[in-house]
Amino acid sequence: RWRNLFPMAIQFALGSLWSGLLVFYSRTAVFATSWPFLLLLVAFLVGNELFHHYVSRLVFSTTLLFFALISLAILIVPIYLHAIGPKVFLLSGAAVRLPSFSSIAGYWRGLAENGSLRHAGRC
Repeated sequence: RWRNLFPMAIQFALGSLWSGLLVFYSRTAVFATSWPFLLLLVAFLVGNELFHHYVSRLVFSTTLLFFALISLAILIVPIYLHAIGPKVFLLSGAAVRLPSFSSIAGYWRGLAENGSLRHAGRC
């Protein structure tokens, strides 16, 4: 049952993150300097809809989730800390690693408990 809902939940979460990032970055950044990143965000947003059948693959969805979370952290952490610089940038990257690695570990733990760890390469 959860295996059928997982791709839809991931696609919904990624679509929400991409659209939110597009709004945040388009409102807070200067278009002349941030247009490549905004173009990449639009490509991810459209790609999420076009290639939804790949979302059930662990490597693809984890890569998209990590990029979305790091993009969000790079924007949000300096706002909360009221500072900007290399240390804040590195802190943003470190803040994203914990949720990313814990989601991967949870997925593998679920596969191991389910007894379908040998089929994980096909996900």
